[in-house]
Amino acid sequence: MCELCGKNKREPFRVVFEDKHIVIVINIEPLKPGHMMVMPVRHAEQLGDLDWEEASAFLKGIDRAMRAINKYSDEEPMCVVNGPRHRTQSHLHAHVLPCKKNGLRDLYSVAEGLPERERADQKTLTEMADTLRPLFEEIASCLPAGRHGGVLMNSLAMTEE
Repeated sequence: MCELCGKNKREPFRVVFEDKHIVIVINIEPLKPGHMMVMPVRHAEQLGDLDWEEASAFLKGIDRAMRAINKYSDEEPMCVVNGPRHRTQSHLHAHVLPCKKNGLRDLYSVAEGLPERERADQKTLTEMADTLRPLFEEIASCLPAGRHGGVLMNSLAMTEE
């Protein structure tokens, strides 16, 4: 069984918000005061596993948590949604926490020894974009119909007509 499924029922003292689609809890290992996790109630491992209503609730939950951080802390909110290989839990979740200026950039520069700021030249940016563009087309063609990705892609296609 997934450790995060039903966490709101087993540890209600951590719950700050819940509805039929999402639950927002205080992280059990908070990096700093105010560190929350937003997750769907139903077990899902990726955003594409959510239906449109669940995906919308998940994003609204992230927005609510970020707004709460704005009132709770003098620091800016930061949201991180880890890919499956970077999670300790398979259950989809977003971390929302207060963060100092340049938070994500500083985290990467320290953790991975990257320069704090280094502007890429046009050739490098073009190569990255040229490599990524076809992947978006490939991903769109593989999204299952009736799931978040399929519903989202269909909704976007309808608005473009």
